[in-house]
Amino acid sequence: MSTAYGQLQEEKDAGYTIQIKELSGKTHDFPVGSNGTVGELKKTIEAKLNHPANRQRLIWQGREFRNDAAQFKDEFKSQEARSFVVHLVVRPAGSTNTPLPSTQTTQPAYRYRQAPMQTVNCPFCRTMVQFPVGSRMIRCSSCGGISRIQVAQDVQKPCPTPTCRVTLSFKTNMQYIRCPKCVSTIETARWRVVKTEDRKQNT
Repeated sequence: MSTAYGQLQEEKDAGYTIQIKELSGKTHDFPVGSNGTVGELKKTIEAKLNHPANRQRLIWQGREFRNDAAQFKDEFKSQEARSFVVHLVVRPAGSTNTPLPSTQTTQPAYRYRQAPMQTVNCPFCRTMVQFPVGSRMIRCSSCGGISRIQVAQDVQKPCPTPTCRVTLSFKTNMQYIRCPKCVSTIETARWRVVKTEDRKQNT
């Protein structure tokens, strides 16, 4: 029993064989002791492969050996194998682990610009409804009615008052206009004169 334990202890103290694999695909074997450190291995790689130790990145199973003072018996303590493949990445000259601050000018934060608004009377309940310019459909917040917004066009018509007949210019999205000559309030949809009292009652 003691003989088997001693043999196992000798195997643990024998060290490891680390296969350094470069990006080019070449592999190099480096024997290290169980008490060997990551820093010592980097110096050995520098002497053999001519890669500066401060530019080496040793990666094993997706984890980088960052602590140069770490011993391999601690790094591989849960592993039964004695040979491991470690990938070597050599950083370009002048680069460090800490990324350099960006020299680009910081772009200003985007500012939300509200679209210009337009107001019309709801055709169902006559409530004033506000909506962005360019909308095609609106929903009244009061009655819930949905109506289509027509693009405003310039129109010219004679005043419906028989004694006036002056030409009036207005837009199709205007519901009421006032004649500057006879001072009559005109409903554009039916093109008829509406008294002020009647208009208030309709609203």
